[in-house]
Amino acid sequence: MQEAHTPDNTRHQPAWTRRRFLKHAAGAAAVLVAPSIVPAAALGRNGNVAPAERLAFGVIGYGNRFRRVLLPWFLGFKEVQFLAICDCWEERRAAGKRAVDAHYGNGDCRTYARIPDILAREDIDGLIIATGDRMHAVASIMAAKAGKDVYSEQPHSLTVEEGQALVRTTARCNTVFQCGHQRRSVDTYRFQKDVVRKGLIGNVHTVYMKTWLTAPAGPLKDAPVPPGLDWDEWLGPTPYHRFNPRRLAWNNFYDTGAGPMCNMGCHYTDLAQWALDRDHTGPIHLYGHGTL
Repeated sequence: MQEAHTPDNTRHQPAWTRRRFLKHAAGAAAVLVAPSIVPAAALGRNGNVAPAERLAFGVIGYGNRFRRVLLPWFLGFKEVQFLAICDCWEERRAAGKRAVDAHYGNGDCRTYARIPDILAREDIDGLIIATGDRMHAVASIMAAKAGKDVYSEQPHSLTVEEGQALVRTTARCNTVFQCGHQRRSVDTYRFQKDVVRKGLIGNVHTVYMKTWLTAPAGPLKDAPVPPGLDWDEWLGPTPYHRFNPRRLAWNNFYDTGAGPMCNMGCHYTDLAQWALDRDHTGPIHLYGHGTL
């Protein structure tokens, strides 16, 4: 006669005896009464935010704008935690990791050289796009397709077509997109808007705006790509150019930047639109001229 087996081909456990029951019950009781220490931060106490309530962020583009302005600002929010830095320049990635890890007192921040690699992180809720202008729309569209919410520096695109594609993609993917335009949150600018709208300076018939100009780039001379810089990744969607140190000032070149009018001029044109309560209207006509 063959030995009987359970369906999973394992032997039956021996019958429960009084001695075995008491032994297991005592072990379970010891677990239940043993002291458990849970950090207050994990419970959201003492001014902390519980991990489940935090927004996990990464950044694409660790340049001057993000390093000097955006990172210190976002780190001031306990609800936000930075997990990843993406930049095509090795020394910037390393600098970003040092800054983030120093703030949190750990080594959790990861670095990435390519955008698809940071987008693959399922634990990241949102991304800050702080690249040069050439990558704002492209990186934002890629992030939306990966299901990430986005805060992008202005301008949100280099061309009208890029902007339209960004709007369509964000709507289709049901993600949040915000373009940085902080001056409407500044008290002094809000005061100017209120003065105009209350008619304290009378009826407005003409608005003058001005912005600074950038100096011409000068003659270009090709040079070796610096160590640690992925030049192809830096160029992104722009036509290929050989490396030249002057091109790193990307706002001075048509292929990679929108120039001073979009860079700073948009702030002044926006303030005029805001003060005049014309946000939802378009220009009647435009004209302009340039001098050197």
